[in-house]
Amino acid sequence: MKKPFQRPFFIDRRRSTSEAADAKALYFESVEPRVLYSAVPLETTPTGGSDPEDSKPAVQDVAPAQEAVPSSGESSTPLIQEGEANESMDSSLPVPPDATDRSTEDALIQEINASADPNGVSERQEIVFISADVYDHDYLASQLDPRMEVILIDISSDGVNQMATALQGRSGIDAIHLITHGSAGELYLGDVVLDAANMSGEYADELAMIGAALSSDGDFLIYGCEFAAGDTGTVAAGLIAALTGADVAASTDDTGATALGGDWDLEYRTGNLDSDALSMPGYGALLAPPVWSISGSASVTEGSSASYTLSLAGSIMSGTTASVNLALTDLTTTSGDHANFVTAVNSAIASRPELSFDGTTLTYSPPISYTPSSLLSGSNYTDISGTGTPVSMTDDSNWLWTFGSGATFNFYGGTYTQLYVGSNGFVTFGGGSNDYTNEDLTGGNTLDNLPAIMPLWDDWNPGATSGNEVFVQMTGTAGNHQYIVQWSNIVHYNASQTASFQMVLSESDGSIEFRYQDVDVETAYDFGSSATIGISNGSTQYSQFSFETTSLTNNSRIVYTRAATMAPLTISLGTVNDTTPEPSETFRISLSSPSNSTLGTPQANTTILDNDPAAPVGVDDHYTAGENDASAVLGNALSNDTDANLDSLSATPASGGGSAGGLFSIATNGQVTFDPNGDFEDLAVGESRDTVFTYTVNDGNGGSDTAEITVTVQGANDAPTADSASITVDEESEDTPLGLSAPSDIDGDSLTIIVTALPSVGSVTLADGSPVTNGMSLSAAQLTGLQFDAPAELASAVSTAFTYSVSDGTAPAVTGTVAITINPINDSPVAVGTISNQTSDDADTVAGFDITGFFSDPDTGDSLEYSATGLPAGLSIDLNTGVISGTVDPSASVGGPLSDGVYTVVITDDGNGGTVTQSFTWTVSNPAPTAVNDTGAVDEDATLTVNQANGVIDNNDTDPDGDTLTVSAIRTGTEAGAGTAGTVNGTTTGTYGTLTLNSDGSY
Repeated sequence: MKKPFQRPFFIDRRRSTSEAADAKALYFESVEPRVLYSAVPLETTPTGGSDPEDSKPAVQDVAPAQEAVPSSGESSTPLIQEGEANESMDSSLPVPPDATDRSTEDALIQEINASADPNGVSERQEIVFISADVYDHDYLASQLDPRMEVILIDISSDGVNQMATALQGRSGIDAIHLITHGSAGELYLGDVVLDAANMSGEYADELAMIGAALSSDGDFLIYGCEFAAGDTGTVAAGLIAALTGADVAASTDDTGATALGGDWDLEYRTGNLDSDALSMPGYGALLAPPVWSISGSASVTEGSSASYTLSLAGSIMSGTTASVNLALTDLTTTSGDHANFVTAVNSAIASRPELSFDGTTLTYSPPISYTPSSLLSGSNYTDISGTGTPVSMTDDSNWLWTFGSGATFNFYGGTYTQLYVGSNGFVTFGGGSNDYTNEDLTGGNTLDNLPAIMPLWDDWNPGATSGNEVFVQMTGTAGNHQYIVQWSNIVHYNASQTASFQMVLSESDGSIEFRYQDVDVETAYDFGSSATIGISNGSTQYSQFSFETTSLTNNSRIVYTRAATMAPLTISLGTVNDTTPEPSETFRISLSSPSNSTLGTPQANTTILDNDPAAPVGVDDHYTAGENDASAVLGNALSNDTDANLDSLSATPASGGGSAGGLFSIATNGQVTFDPNGDFEDLAVGESRDTVFTYTVNDGNGGSDTAEITVTVQGANDAPTADSASITVDEESEDTPLGLSAPSDIDGDSLTIIVTALPSVGSVTLADGSPVTNGMSLSAAQLTGLQFDAPAELASAVSTAFTYSVSDGTAPAVTGTVAITINPINDSPVAVGTISNQTSDDADTVAGFDITGFFSDPDTGDSLEYSATGLPAGLSIDLNTGVISGTVDPSASVGGPLSDGVYTVVITDDGNGGTVTQSFTWTVSNPAPTAVNDTGAVDEDATLTVNQANGVIDNNDTDPDGDTLTVSAIRTGTEAGAGTAGTVNGTTTGTYGTLTLNSDGSY
């Protein structure tokens, strides 16, 4: 169900964007007798007066591009019109006061709100997205219900993403309207093309986000020309419905001006739509993108020329590009025409600087230029005297306006951040001008040779009377600003009546709009009759709408856009020759991959009518060969070929495989060589197979034909195959498989297997361990299960072999071989006998104790290495000879694990990775010292003192191992075992005196 707008009055309380004034605009408008939709009022610039024309929708994120040329009578009936009767009006509501009485506005609003039905239906939310490259998008926005929210899509970035971002976090929207360029199944949104392929992939999340912003019964209305046309369009529109959850309506034919074959009907519908489609009867353009088409000669006789016309219907914004890929494809056979195509295109664009071609892509790059519309009805004039900045000006003056906030305007390729407002109805860039005498732009440079825009250049006199002023205002956001200059109630220097007009510059698309609210001055100066209207780059480029001509009316406008239209391009291939004789040749020039455009007629076919002489006739040839034949010449393929002109024939040299195998080659003279190449071994005796090769016969004058060479290959008996293998084993290994596969015979013959030679060492056994003998007959299963047992104790590696034969009873027997390599393995050395225990004294010399006889190695030729642990100090073993030698350390007798001179010796014999040890005991004893008698003489009652050096030890006692000697005991007497024991270092009394003997031998 539609939600009716139930209140008869619409009160607009939107503030100015500058918030400079707190005044509220109050409008009383009666409802037409139809269902209306409302939206939350958006903040817009207040209008001057209560004219519904002034109440325009708020435009967000403006990024306009091209302007359209609406047809006459463009103004549409507003949804709510002032002063009309309405049968549904609530008579209980208060009658509004006169529109000029604003003193009781707040009270009136309160009274109306108090009397409103508290159960009234809430206002609808409808959003209109308009692509900024839609022609005259400003006009479209101006014709919408002011309660609709308008968002422009920037053409320089992803438009689908822009829509999703704008709607993120929103909900409860009743309808989304989308106005953009489209074709079957495609919507042009920013710098992307939305189609069925990327809807369900790349843009599925964005479409879901758009759907989430809609109410549960929300509508999605798409105005995009043929978007929903045909199967492609139906699928795409259905996907949008599925991915957004919306009820969808979309156009299937041209959308736009009726005069151009368009309409605003949305023929495709799915779901229950509650929203009315938009209607713009005053819009003068179509929403279709520019369309590439190619046309040309349908047929030409060989030797004549072919011509084609490439066109781009519609327009693009000058300073941007549109491109398409061009290709020539020969549909019949190879010819030289394609090579001429690139040259032909480059020749065609030689005098067209706006066109370029890289061999594949033709690009249209129109320079920046401006195209004026005709005089359009409806001025779009929005008074900024209450919101704009007043400019203090006098007669013949100018004022510098710097935009600020990073705002710029591109004019004839120059980017400006400021302009000079002239009092005489013009603006200039790069400098100011006070020129009051308007001039004809066709006569050359004007306004001090400055780039200039002249909405109404005449001798105006601002400030001459009260209210005779100039205002400026910048609106919009970064990249989407509009710059408005308004000459308000301005008087002519030679007249007293006033004029009001505006100039509006759009940053996003560079468009320029002149708005004429009132230009009825006096007869001599009425409607531009004494003025210059146009634009100029200050040099040679200009566009003059009129010069001192009555060209204007009140409430009218002129729009300058950067729309550019490409002139058709004629491409001539010149003389077309078919280098390969044939009845006819057809080639196609095709278009593909359009950019910033779409395709209309994407291809043009041309048939070259043949005027060549009769071609030769190739006749098929047939030969026979055996499957085992060697490569051989079979015959001459040209021998049966004919030519009506009796030309000398030749073959195109070629070689390659036949259809069923074998290798063919044909020489220029027609000689045919064939090699079966082993491809027919599967044929048994009596079987055959045909293989075919195609060749080309030439008459030397461009004529040719093809024919086939067929060879029937006869089968023959084939020898069986015997498998061979190789194995490597270690000595003493057992049951190593020989690794043989069963023999085979491509003819399927029964086979006999005989052992023909056994290995020279080792043995071959069956899988069950049974020995195999020379001459033994084997089954295939026995052959594949054969094993090898290696011998033991090899001194070096041995190579040997096992051989067998396979016979099919017809062909010679074939032999299979298993090469066997046997590697020896290292055996550890062994101990021989037991090494006897050894004894020595300290400091003894051991001349050589050879222990090699106690070890041996089973592997002949291995060199043993010896090592020992636990030898007494001073002794060592030779690594290679095994001899222990050296001088026993003098203190060895007190060494060893128990410090008792007993050593456990471990001898290790190390071969090639193997070891063996023997242990024995080596006991070292300390030898006793030798004492020699000493004598001394002393007189009676005298004392004899002898120092250490001359004492009883150092004088003549010795020790074999050099130990330090000390006196350990003393006794009296001269006989062993007799006498009285004394004390060393003490006094011992003898028969004839006393003796004090110290331990160091002194006394």
